[in-house]
This record gives sequence, structure tokens and C-alpha cells, in this order.
Amino acid sequence: MIKERMSREDRLVAIRQIAADVFLKKGYRFTTMEDIVQATGLSKGGLYYYYKNTSEILIDIMDRGNVTFVETNDYFKALAKEEDQEVALEIMLSAIIEKFSVATDSRKLYLMFCAEVMYDSAIREAFNRLENDFFKKLSNVTKRDMCGENEPLRLISRMVNILLMGQNLFEDKTLFINREETFRQFFRPLLRDALSKANQLKDSEI
Repeated sequence: MIKERMSREDRLVAIRQIAADVFLKKGYRFTTMEDIVQATGLSKGGLYYYYKNTSEILIDIMDRGNVTFVETNDYFKALAKEEDQEVALEIMLSAIIEKFSVATDSRKLYLMFCAEVMYDSAIREAFNRLENDFFKKLSNVTKRDMCGENEPLRLISRMVNILLMGQNLFEDKTLFINREETFRQFFRPLLRDALSKANQLKDSEI
């Protein structure tokens, strides 16, 4: 339940947190604005003042999650300090494998978001924007051009999403964790291609 006396930002944080819990319990597709009204204790008008529909709430959750991930992720912090390309490559490999091998509530929400890309134009637009924003942040951290024109990187992104879905759909959660070296060998040449492409793009801008 949300307290009556809260700042706008605190109220938005509370709505997002409560809505995320409802999405995780009921599934995004089965959650209505009425469900969130009941969970937050807000009036309909109170909730609709901030969000018009569940799509807006989910997109806002993803927006905030994208920013928080980049600001707090240990792999990003390590990449920002690393100048050796081979060491940076191994750090990125660890980040890739961790993303799809460890199941978390935030990643379950992300999968719900991905599933709606096929059906909701606003979410599809938000997905593309968030992916591009992530690539820009990765470019800033690595000081290489890791943006949308980098086809090998976009392929890695798509494959990680597919593996993340497999990890969350099925019960045998240790299956992926026990194959870390296999995944490293699989992704290493793809990531080398992405870094090579990033260097080419960077050189072409000089």
C-alpha cells in the first residue's frame, strides 16, 4: 500500500515496485490496471494520473532498470578501468554468461517485456530504444563503437535473450551454469568479431 504523503518521485518508485510484484505473481499479460489499483491502494484517478496503462508502467520499470544496471553492474565498472582488449573480452564474456545463467526477478520481468515486443508497438519501440541506449553506454565504457551498426554485437544481444528465455522457462536451472566454459568457447569468436567491428567503426570516424 502507498502512503498518502509522499513526493512524486517516491510515489512513482512505490508504484513501480508494487506493479513489478503483481506482474511477477500474475504475469504481465494477466495484470490489469485494476489489479495495480488494488495492490497500491490508490484510487483509479490516482494511478491513472501517473500511468495510462500497464504498458507504460512496464516500460518505465525497464527504463529505470537499464539505468540502474549500467550504474551498479560490477562488470561495467571493471570494463571502464580495463585497457587490455583481451582482458576486456573475458570480462564481457563473464557478463554475457552471468546474464542468462542466473535467474532473477528483474530478468523475469525483462522476459515479459520481450514477449510483448510482438504485440505492443509501444513496447517494441521501447525495446529498440533501450537496446540502443545500452549499446551507447557500452561504447562509453569500452571507448569503442559498440552501437547499432555493430551487427555481431546485435547478434550476441539476440542470442543472450534467447538463452535467458530458456533458462527461465525450464526447471533445470543448473544446466546452463554447469556449461560456462562451453558458452565461453561459443561466444568468444562472436565477441571478437564485435570488438573488431567496433574498432573498424571507431577508426572510420577519425
